[in-house]
Amino acid sequence: MPRRPAFLFGSVDEQLMAVPIKNARVARTPGEEPGTVILEVELTYGKWKWLSRWLKARRRKSIAIDGLALEVYDRIDGVRTLGHLVAWFMEDHALTFFEARGLTINYLHLLTERGLIAILGRK
Repeated sequence: MPRRPAFLFGSVDEQLMAVPIKNARVARTPGEEPGTVILEVELTYGKWKWLSRWLKARRRKSIAIDGLALEVYDRIDGVRTLGHLVAWFMEDHALTFFEARGLTINYLHLLTERGLIAILGRK
């Protein structure tokens, strides 16, 4: 069973007040395909850092994103809330609130799992 993103706990109003922020350590380069962007992030191993060096584990990972995921990523500025992103998605793509909310949450979850963004909750 997939893990539920932490920002989904609480009421819908609390969820819509959550603010996504970009990881400052992400490097962005154009991809080979038109409209594709490569996002590269440094991997951290915490207390196992010594073991990762000894095993010569990779230090960075790259993720290629395009289309709607890239549009959502580009709209993240540390100020806009999840509610703002959902409203933009509704208007831009002629979706219902529930469709826009579901798609936005899925993209944010994908970006969070890969270490590209973090979600800050607001009370």
